[in-house]
Amino acid sequence: MLILFPVKRVHWLRARALNQRWHEEEILVEYEMQWTVRYFLYKCKEWEEGRDKAAVAGARVYAVRQARRWSQYAEAADNLFSRITGHYLSPLHNH
Repeated sequence: MLILFPVKRVHWLRARALNQRWHEEEILVEYEMQWTVRYFLYKCKEWEEGRDKAAVAGARVYAVRQARRWSQYAEAADNLFSRITGHYLSPLHNH
């Protein structure tokens, strides 16, 4: 019986460590969701600034299209992340 106690303790310690790693991963994934939406918003802003600097009408139209695309990515990701978890803090709706 003396051998079983250390085995159970090692098993418990490993299970505890695994649980802590999963908790840490959950926190990181929630932050990565926010970072993804913020990156899409950043790209949208970049294209909007490029639109304002464009000298040719065609370049302005292209920049508007790209800005809209990145904005749609941000909204789609934000909506998806909001549906997936209740812990997600939306960068779009927390301004």
